Amino acid sequence: MLSFIEMNNRFVRTLKLTIVTFASVHLLLLFAYYLISGQIENLNLFNILDLNLFFPKIGTGLGSFILSFLLVILVYSLFFLIGKGKHGHKHS
Repeated sequence: MLSFIEMNNRFVRTLKLTIVTFASVHLLLLFAYYLISGQIENLNLFNILDLNLFFPKIGTGLGSFILSFLLVILVYSLFFLIGKGKHGHKHS
């Protein structure tokens, strides 16, 4: 029988995998739609997050696309650095 902590970790791990799976499918569909329609605005992070509901036109224009791309790189880098420090792995 699993302990509460083991079950909790199992549920959290399963939830993470579920979220990543659906998010990945969502992004693949958006990319496929871009290939079909040529509308690159759909790949803008601000549009993906629906921030245009609060800030109209935030996801339009080249500057917005570049800013959203830089934000993705920044968040990825932060998670990468936090994960590196947390696990203590030193890769060369």
